[in-house]
Amino acid sequence: MATIPDDVKRRTEKSIKKHFYVALQYPLASDEEMTARLGDHLDYLSQYEDKIFLSGPFVRDGATVDIGLTVLKTADETEARQVMDAEPLIKLGLRRYELHLWRVQEGAPTVTISGIDGTGSIS
Repeated sequence: MATIPDDVKRRTEKSIKKHFYVALQYPLASDEEMTARLGDHLDYLSQYEDKIFLSGPFVRDGATVDIGLTVLKTADETEARQVMDAEPLIKLGLRRYELHLWRVQEGAPTVTISGIDGTGSIS
């Protein structure tokens, strides 16, 4: 690994440096087979919202494509793999995933949550 220049170290020393596990998911079955189990997939995601920070499909020209992404907020890789391995589409062999450790270093996300109706947004 290359040595990081001192000026870059100084500029990034106060950065976010928050770690997440990111799972890229790829289809192993037809859209019809996966769509038939989409309810199970959505139920699972809602049950594990404490471990799943963000999740959703990639989109091209307004339509979803085969690849999905899930950002996990787990203690370690073992826990991240447990969450992903138990996800219904993966457990049934309809999708596979690649897991990566991701360090958030830059950005300025805004999270808005309504205390009245529990709705929220990220921008």
